[in-house]
Amino acid sequence: MSGDDAARETIIDRINMRGIAGIASSETEEEKARVERSQLGKFQETLRYVRGLELSFLRQEHPPLPDFSCKLGVDNLFIELTEFIDPKLVMRAKHIRADHKEPLHKEPLWFDTNREWFESLLKQTILKKEEKYQKRKHQIDILLIYNEAVQVGIEDTNNWIGDFKMPSTRAIKSVYFQSWYHPGYERYPTWSLDELPQIGKIRPQSKRG
Repeated sequence: MSGDDAARETIIDRINMRGIAGIASSETEEEKARVERSQLGKFQETLRYVRGLELSFLRQEHPPLPDFSCKLGVDNLFIELTEFIDPKLVMRAKHIRADHKEPLHKEPLWFDTNREWFESLLKQTILKKEEKYQKRKHQIDILLIYNEAVQVGIEDTNNWIGDFKMPSTRAIKSVYFQSWYHPGYERYPTWSLDELPQIGKIRPQSKRG
């Protein structure tokens, strides 16, 4: 095996450690914290570019508090991050990865998606955090859902989020959905599902204007 081939296999193994492609994968709490800091940094870039807003005094918290605390102007906020990932897809991918006779055994894996699947998973993701923080009796000011693993086109995401009906929440004040970097858009494509008044509505901005 050449050096290039070995390097490629190492990268693929790292990306597919959960059995599904995604650079946001993590095995330890330290890796998870690093991923969350990176994703929040991307959200900060978007807020700065789209709204001219700055999150200050950013601090990584520990349970039972949400992931981060910060200030936006004079307001103190709590931010929770969660990945947009389907456990069923992960299990299917791990099965493929475990079968050495499977042609896709060593390849990054992607799965077809549709509106019904997207809306169902998005609702489940929100309600899971809602239940968790109602039990903890803490409120999330911003729930940031980030997608680095599921291959969903920007146009499909835009259409599906536009039709999405937010479930009722008491522990979550606002929800934002952040996709991976796309060369045709400024910063990281981000959508507001339920806006925080201090931030307002956000939609991806095409570089074509």
